[in-house]
Amino acid sequence: MTTNQSSTNAFTYTLKSGLKGLPLLPAIANLGLLSFFMLLYSGAELLNKQPIYNATGEISGYVSAKQNYISYFFSDEYMLMPCLVLVALCGLAMAICTFNFITSKKQVNVFYSLGITRTKLFLGKYISGASLLVTSIFLPLFILLIMNLATLGFSGIVFKTFFLYLFSFLVVSLSAFTITATVFSCVGTIFEAGIFSGIILFLPDIILYGIQTIMSNCLYGNPYGFNFTPANNNSWDNSYVATLSEQFEFTSPVFFAKTELLKFAIIEKSTDSAVQQIIEKPSFTNVILWIILTAVIGFIGVKLFNRRKAEIAGFIGTNRILNTFVSFLAGFFVFAFAIYVAEEFIMGIVIGLIAFAIIHLGLELAVLRDLKKFVRGLYKLPIGLVAVSLFAVSMNTGFFGYSQKLPDFEKIKSVSVSIVGETSQYGLFGEDSHFITDHNLFFTNNPGVLTGEMTSEEDIKAALKAHELIANSDENERTLENAIQFSYTLKDGSTFKRNFSTSTPAAYRALLYLEESQYFKNSLHELFKGTIKFPDPKNAVYLSNSEQTLATAQFSLRDSSSTVNIYSKYLDSYAHISFSDKDREKLLTALYNDLMNRSVTDKYYPDSSPVAFIRFEGNYDSVYWDIIDTANGGGNSDDVATEKEQSTKNTKTEIIMNDFSSDKADFYISSYYNPYPFFTITPDMTETIKALKNLKLYDDLIKTPDFVSAKIIPSSVAYEGSFASGFGNIQHFFSRYFISTYTAKGYTNVDEYGNPVQDDWSRYNTTIDTKFDGFVTNNSKDIEKLLRYAYTAYEQDSTDSGYFVTFFTSTGDASLCFIPENKLPSEFKVKL
Repeated sequence: MTTNQSSTNAFTYTLKSGLKGLPLLPAIANLGLLSFFMLLYSGAELLNKQPIYNATGEISGYVSAKQNYISYFFSDEYMLMPCLVLVALCGLAMAICTFNFITSKKQVNVFYSLGITRTKLFLGKYISGASLLVTSIFLPLFILLIMNLATLGFSGIVFKTFFLYLFSFLVVSLSAFTITATVFSCVGTIFEAGIFSGIILFLPDIILYGIQTIMSNCLYGNPYGFNFTPANNNSWDNSYVATLSEQFEFTSPVFFAKTELLKFAIIEKSTDSAVQQIIEKPSFTNVILWIILTAVIGFIGVKLFNRRKAEIAGFIGTNRILNTFVSFLAGFFVFAFAIYVAEEFIMGIVIGLIAFAIIHLGLELAVLRDLKKFVRGLYKLPIGLVAVSLFAVSMNTGFFGYSQKLPDFEKIKSVSVSIVGETSQYGLFGEDSHFITDHNLFFTNNPGVLTGEMTSEEDIKAALKAHELIANSDENERTLENAIQFSYTLKDGSTFKRNFSTSTPAAYRALLYLEESQYFKNSLHELFKGTIKFPDPKNAVYLSNSEQTLATAQFSLRDSSSTVNIYSKYLDSYAHISFSDKDREKLLTALYNDLMNRSVTDKYYPDSSPVAFIRFEGNYDSVYWDIIDTANGGGNSDDVATEKEQSTKNTKTEIIMNDFSSDKADFYISSYYNPYPFFTITPDMTETIKALKNLKLYDDLIKTPDFVSAKIIPSSVAYEGSFASGFGNIQHFFSRYFISTYTAKGYTNVDEYGNPVQDDWSRYNTTIDTKFDGFVTNNSKDIEKLLRYAYTAYEQDSTDSGYFVTFFTSTGDASLCFIPENKLPSEFKVKL
């Protein structure tokens, strides 16, 4: 036998030996688990028929997958992510099973004596393992392709999706296989190869996740990983800033194609040809990038395999560089997690450093198994501890000016500002969140915060001023738990975003004054005067959430069919009004003129308590979905037209006064998901007050109930209470704006055991709990004097800026009001 023949036979032997025995296990596991996940979720959905129910609840037919989908490969992210990890781990396991011979002195000597070069030996083993991986991934995906074609029909996008998933999964698996094979060439044991390869495989994710974790907890203003949402936290219209791991997804050998794969996981049928055209163009950029990187890693692996010393087989701890790198990386990950979960930064640092030291030393000792080498390497620990500490401290102190940085005014095209979780008083910018149950009025209405784009120079300067106050604030000044977001669009098309988790009272006041901006006035004009937008009745094209929000507010305000309720000064009664077109127009004109001219001071810091509160609630949703149903071939276009023209029918104004403390008032509204316009009517709104007087409502609205006692408690004490103590209605965690509550005790709704029923829970939750100490007075003159300074709506500067006063009637009905610190007479302060 010639040398070349021996070499050829040895290569064939190497190749064939890698296709049987131990390497079959990860291939079978990959094939079985992938098939299980794909067929259980995706296959089941393709074969499933969803029932259609008629008006009586009976099944009238079925909808097949073909009617809903163009292609269906993966159900969601929670299925895709485990599958990506699965194929990566199977690739790692395949390398361990294929190259484990080099960790045994006996086996390595056998293979080295075959008369084959090390390069061919590496390639023979590599090709055999890769072949098994390719087969185990191709088969289940090919079956899924056949199922798609059989149930959904032929389409080019199905084949494009198939090849996207096939190449992505193959590259993930082969990159893991290649990385592990390369690591095997540097170490002497299977234990090291498995641990080191696993950590290196997720190396970019570990580093980026660790940095992101510390940023999220320490870096003031960090925007990464946050939704930049409008004030209404129920809106789906938002701009998400990807986390570091998502932005640098291409660096991960496991998740480099995640975003593109999710985009094509499910493709539903759409009437929008533009959308269809976009989704039919999958990107293979990251796949190609990792094919190249895998080839480079494989080339390095061959070189290292050729230089590997046979005598290290079976010996642990021979690669000090990998030992130190992996132990530091594991320590950093635990350090970052400790900072994230700790309540205080210093506590997180201390716990994180201790955890870092334990992880680092434990891994070093486990890998070296030599006490002398372990002791000689202890100098590396303080270096690591100092490095991670400096990084965390730099984040916590603004990361070299990152937190304080503002965009240049000259470069700004527009800016939007939002307080996350806040709601708006005007519906246009969000929803007013208040809850009315029977006789109980439960308000948590918050300040109107601008969430649209401000473009005028004056508005941008005002937003920058508020931003600067927040960015340059001291940590001890940030007493408000409002999450403030600034989103700038620059003239070059780029964006500049900051998300501040806390703010200062001064910055918050500056944000309130944005309501005097030109943008705010333009938005009010759009609300009162703009054209109400409806879906296109010719086809089922839906409006965006922001368009629906605005249209709902406009419709509620102006349509004659909408419900109008005006609540009294102390919230003990309300007027339910059915307006004539003429009277509605007069009220809306008065409201519009007053709101356009009202200052922030008059709204939030008035000299006296508001006069009343008014709310409009329309049925825009009904009209909206009727139009959609008609466009889909159902519904009745005549009914839609009739509903849209209802505003021409009302000719007479009818007013019904309701007393919340009587059994006659049985009234329920929950507006949590709807942006109905709600307004606080302050004494400066002269035109609106005149309109109320013309309706003969004013005297009833400002009438003071027959209060017989009052209880005063400092707000600083009240805020120490829990939600169950009656202060859940005062949203001090999200807002400083207080609006009164009213609780009626003249009527109670209890079950057979005397416990409050679920629908009536809030009536028991809106007055100050008796466990709070305070001053109680039954003196009529004291009550009269307190009422003179009491507010049913007021903007608080801080949690200890005033006093809560509950006024009680003889029947136990109660109104909770607020008195600012500088307005409560000293004669009452000394009694607290």
